[in-house]
Amino acid sequence: VGDWCTTIYGHSMQDDTMFGSLLDYKKQEYYDEHPVLWYFTPGQAYKVELIGGYLTTAYSEVYKAPETPEERDALAARVKNNSTFVSGVTWEEDSRLLMLSTCSYEADDSRYVLLGKLVPAV
Repeated sequence: VGDWCTTIYGHSMQDDTMFGSLLDYKKQEYYDEHPVLWYFTPGQAYKVELIGGYLTTAYSEVYKAPETPEERDALAARVKNNSTFVSGVTWEEDSRLLMLSTCSYEADDSRYVLLGKLVPAV
């Protein structure tokens, strides 16, 4: 896991493999049914409490890795404020984030990003 935010890129496959189902988060109903994800690393499992998801471009500032807590907060606020769904998830001073990114097809170079707070599973 990176310092403040880890980004994982994946293809949006039509058969919902890889990151195909991420695009379902464009609808509030899907978020309501799936408000958390799980992220497993060799050393730790994490619950990912989703903050927001939104459409952007492949060249968006959202892809600039935050280097400070302030930049992390700005990233999380940007995603939450532009989200296609409403989430009550907040983040704290020591929160680490996970961003998932995949292609979307509204326009050339469209991307959908999903951002969540990593919570170590016990």
